[in-house]
Amino acid sequence: MALDIVKNASVRGFDEVDFDEASEKPLGVLRVAPRSKLEREVTLDEALQRSVGVRSLSARVLREKSDLAALSAADRLTLGAAARLFEDVERTDKETAAKRSSIDRIESDLARLREHLEALGDKSGSPAGANPLVVRILALEDELSGARRRVEQLGAQREARLAAVKGELERLR
Repeated sequence: MALDIVKNASVRGFDEVDFDEASEKPLGVLRVAPRSKLEREVTLDEALQRSVGVRSLSARVLREKSDLAALSAADRLTLGAAARLFEDVERTDKETAAKRSSIDRIESDLARLREHLEALGDKSGSPAGANPLVVRILALEDELSGARRRVEQLGAQREARLAAVKGELERLR
């Protein structure tokens, strides 16, 4: 009898379990004498497996999974460590969101100041560095540049931290 089961399944009730190379399926073997009837209970225990991308996880979910009594102590420790590592990812995400919000604020301030500068025109004949609007625009552009660099750094930091979480979770295999 061909069995549609996963590799780590536990099978009870057959006389023998074999593997058919042609169909690449496990086979349950029952030996029955000619002209006889056989009634036997067969039990299959299969582990459930669900794949989830590391990017869709959260520290909360990993902590919940680390509390499952059905897991081995080593697996619970691994999930707990992964949850702590994922907290770093979430902190990075919060800082990135704050920096992006800061970038939006700076860009709107720059647009407003440039409109004011354009509306005033250059009637003073003084150098650009003497105009307080120009000074503020230059300072905001520097701040914007720094904020954008920080967002890039945070993106790289997030990827490194996700790789650390993934590395920790690889121990579960």
